[in-house]
Amino acid sequence: MVCDNTLSAALNSSDAARLKIRHSRNSLAKLGKVREALGIVHQVADIFTSQVERLTRQPVTEAQWQRFVTVYCGTNDAKASKRALSNRAEQADQLNRLWTSDQRVAPWRGTAYGVLAATNTYAHHYAPVRGATRAERNAERLVTGKVYDLDHHTLQILAAV
Repeated sequence: MVCDNTLSAALNSSDAARLKIRHSRNSLAKLGKVREALGIVHQVADIFTSQVERLTRQPVTEAQWQRFVTVYCGTNDAKASKRALSNRAEQADQLNRLWTSDQRVAPWRGTAYGVLAATNTYAHHYAPVRGATRAERNAERLVTGKVYDLDHHTLQILAAV
């Protein structure tokens, strides 16, 4: 696991499996099962690699990015309160800072992967946390699949803009 994205890919793989083999004098006979389990790990890695390659090849213009941020943050919601709009504007500003100058995002600026990196980095490091510590909230998101949901939601909005 390298980041939330690789863990999300591994946890959400339908082929994911867990294998435990107790070390004994007969454990060498179980090498076939170990090889099969390792093959599944490599399949997940290959799937993740192809997803990242596809997203890094998908261009995102600055105009698309700005439309994405507006929709993602909801900064043009006429029904929102002043406080909500202020919070959403702060989120949009933070996403723009990540997009333009953060080392975790900026290398992929101009690609769909950069959009995904920006939203993940914001959610993981900057989004407000209530009722738990940031570490607890991040762990809960991984375990419950909310990281995958965030990625899916992000890519749906990007496809629409």
